[in-house]
Amino acid sequence: MKAVILAAGKGKRIDSVTNGENKCLLKIRDKTIIEYNVENISRIDEINEIIIVVGYRSHDIMSKIGNYYNGKRISYCIQKEQKGLINALEAAKYAVEDNDFILILGDEFIINNNYSSAIKRFYEKKYNCMIGIAEVDDINLVKKTYTIEIDENDNILDFIEKPIKPFNNIMGTGNIIFKKSFLKYIDQTPVNSIRGEKELVDFLKIILKEYGKVTTFKVGDSYINLNTKEDYYNLVRLFGIKVDIYRDSKYGVESI
Repeated sequence: MKAVILAAGKGKRIDSVTNGENKCLLKIRDKTIIEYNVENISRIDEINEIIIVVGYRSHDIMSKIGNYYNGKRISYCIQKEQKGLINALEAAKYAVEDNDFILILGDEFIINNNYSSAIKRFYEKKYNCMIGIAEVDDINLVKKTYTIEIDENDNILDFIEKPIKPFNNIMGTGNIIFKKSFLKYIDQTPVNSIRGEKELVDFLKIILKEYGKVTTFKVGDSYINLNTKEDYYNLVRLFGIKVDIYRDSKYGVESI
């Protein structure tokens, strides 16, 4: 199995924190966000290669991570235009080759992730696709990603992107385990008429329609998708760092 980490976007909504850097290079204590993600995935025995899709300030990420990490080979694919998640995944299509893979977004952060147990279950149960989920107390958070309708056997029935009224308090994430053949459905995924790019949920709906059985796994103890300044504040709080919202420094934080 390979891992695909998407780290190509600029992250305009968090510009006030990044100061023009790729947001995956924001630092928490002694490591950048991308380093935490690469370190977590490199510990999994089933992963034999990590593919990082880069775009905005690609050299900065490549210089930071290098070609090997914890003994795992790192390779890079370039997303020439930042046209969304599915376009970024398409950039990695030939690097994935004939391998199952786990998708991870470089700006998602998980405390005590469940990647290893999820991958083992993926193979033991012979699943085709497993969607990483996070259960949230504030249902408004689900409106920022996608909502998932699930039956009593934990099988997915439907997805809705950025829902007005979520099915439940289960938030879909960008952490997804796929069978190797699923990248072929990128070509069938329609371009969103409003955003002008292919959407993850439309891609997942095609997979659900073709295979009928898609299940979930809990991504970990805590999950944050790093899109706004407030997301960053919430993340550093998880590390026990005091946030000074009145400072306009590079990271907007000070140690306790």
